[in-house]
Amino acid sequence: YYITNNLRMKHIYFLLPLLALFSLMSSARADSLEEVRRYHVLKFGDTMDDYMMYKPDMKPLELSFTICAWVKKQTTHAEPHWFHYAVIDQVSEIEITDNGVDFSIFGDGSDLKSVYSSAVTPHVWFHNCLSWSAASQTRHVYINGVLVNSKGTPAGSTLGQDGYLLIGNEQDAYGSGMDDAAKFGGELYKLNVFSKML
Repeated sequence: YYITNNLRMKHIYFLLPLLALFSLMSSARADSLEEVRRYHVLKFGDTMDDYMMYKPDMKPLELSFTICAWVKKQTTHAEPHWFHYAVIDQVSEIEITDNGVDFSIFGDGSDLKSVYSSAVTPHVWFHNCLSWSAASQTRHVYINGVLVNSKGTPAGSTLGQDGYLLIGNEQDAYGSGMDDAAKFGGELYKLNVFSKML
């Protein structure tokens, strides 16, 4: 499910199958991120059914990961999830929203809405990352390259396997239970998953 991107670094995995499997791509419209005009973005509609789901091999991310994307917030839904990973015993293994309401890893979430409301402008691209490692026992959240939040994680935690990855909504149950309040409805560009903490 993962392939190395053109940087040829062994720890970089790029989620290209999403682009090939779904026809949710469109050319970016005029906005402040000029480079986007030359590429395609994942553009999500505003219905509960506008999401992508699959079961990737997450073994390379078991002990550390960084998830990054350029995000364009388009909606004001309560919990607009752009990345959600659920395993059998933990439906909130990883959650990332575009408004900071829910940033979870291993089911332990943080509400960063006040940070996001001052740093993120609707309809304007921003860069968002979540990173974690078992060695540091810490997860970090970045907006436009700036560390905005850090939080400890339990010792001995590892990323659960055999889960469903959902892009564009939240799972309230393992592989199901999509929520109208959690639909993303925005745009994603250069969604990358790295198998180490950056």
